[in-house]
Amino acid sequence: LVGWRAVFVVGAALTLGATVTLLLLARDAPGPDPPAPRQGSLLEVLRVRSFWPVALLNFAMVGSLFSYQSLWLGPYLLGGQGLSPLVAGNLLLALGLGSVGGYFVSGLLADRFGLRRVILGAALAFFAVQLALALLPVDASLPWLGLALAGFGVFGAFNVLLFADVRSLFPPSLTGRALALNNLFGMSGVALLQWFLGFMLVRLEPMPGLLAPSAYSGLFWLTGLLGLASLALYLPHALEGTGRQAKGKELGL
Repeated sequence: LVGWRAVFVVGAALTLGATVTLLLLARDAPGPDPPAPRQGSLLEVLRVRSFWPVALLNFAMVGSLFSYQSLWLGPYLLGGQGLSPLVAGNLLLALGLGSVGGYFVSGLLADRFGLRRVILGAALAFFAVQLALALLPVDASLPWLGLALAGFGVFGAFNVLLFADVRSLFPPSLTGRALALNNLFGMSGVALLQWFLGFMLVRLEPMPGLLAPSAYSGLFWLTGLLGLASLALYLPHALEGTGRQAKGKELGL
C-alpha cells in the first residue's frame, strides 16, 4: 500500500523510539557492587564444552529461520507453489506474526516448564515443520501452508532462549563475550545457509527460471536434517541440565 521505503522509515522511527525509551527508563538491577573485572577472552568461551551444543543449535535455528523468512520462502511460494505475490505475501505475514507470538510466549513457557526442556520441544517442532514442508505437494491447500508457515515462525522464534542457556554457563565476567559469540554463530548460520541453499537450489534444478517444486523440497530436507543433527548434539546437554535441576529440587535447593 505504501511502498518499501515508507516501511523502512516507519521501522526506523519505531527503532529510534525504542532506543530513546531504553536510554530514559532502563536501569541496572539493584544489588551488591559488581564483581571485580577478570581477564577473559573468546578462547576461554570456546574451551567450555557445554557452549558448543548451544551455539551449533543456534546456528541451525537462526540460520534456517532467517534464510527462509528473508530470502527463500518467497521464491518457494511463487515458483514452487505457483502462488500470486499477494497470497505469498500474506503467507509470509502469517510467518511473521507467528514469530512475534513465539518471542512473546517463549520466556513464559521456559519459566513454567524449564529452559532446556522448552528449547528441546520447540527446536524439534521447528525442524519437523521443515520436514513437513518438504513433503507438501505442489497443490497444497492454503490453510495447510498458512499453518505450516505460522508454526515455522512460532517455533523458530524460540531460538532466543538459547541466549539464556549460554548466559547460565558462564560467570558475569565472560557473559558478554559468550553471548556475542553465540550471536555470531546464529548470524553466520544466516550468511552461510542463505548462500548454500541458493547454491544447492541451482544444482537440484539446473535450468534457470524453471525451478521445480522438488528442488525446494530438497532445501527443506537439507535444513531439517541439519537441524535434527544439531538437536542430537544438544540433547545430552539438555538432559544433563534437566537432571541437575531435578536433583536440586529433591534436595530442596
